[in-house]
Amino acid sequence: MISDHIAVTPDVAEQYPAPFYEPFTTLAWLAGITGRIRLGTTVLIVPYRHPLLIARMAANLSQRPLRSYWPGAAYVNWVGLDGYYDLPLSNFRNVFVRTIRVVRQFTHDPVLISESAIGQRAGQARKIPNLLRGVLRHHLRGLVWFDVRQQGALTRQDWRLEGHPRALAAFRLADRGFA
Repeated sequence: MISDHIAVTPDVAEQYPAPFYEPFTTLAWLAGITGRIRLGTTVLIVPYRHPLLIARMAANLSQRPLRSYWPGAAYVNWVGLDGYYDLPLSNFRNVFVRTIRVVRQFTHDPVLISESAIGQRAGQARKIPNLLRGVLRHHLRGLVWFDVRQQGALTRQDWRLEGHPRALAAFRLADRGFA
């Protein structure tokens, strides 16, 4: 299986047994042994790599510029980004801003944060205003909160708002800017 997660937790390993391969390394190997199929990935966790590095790695796979992979307005009318505040230093700028800038070089289509959350370890209640202000300042269409309690590795934590009164209050207060 190809996975873009750095660490595979036991619950994932149970459903999807090893081995797990890094996407670009695997795709590069496949590109070297075949020319008959189109290669790509359905999910790539952008904050793991600098956006320019992703562009370069993707371009190297077929020697085509990353822009050539963009299907255009006929096929895409929204852009969805995923990103999480999983560490105390996480903020809108270091999780999303570089990627938003790169995406806006390709398209003026609306951008939505299609999956995000702030974990307890990152300071959830304190960081919620930063996330929602970032959505407004960068003129994004909104955000979808990843409302799940995970267990295991550092990136797997309790992302939920319910059960965390300070976080829920912070979200409700910051959410008023969207009305």
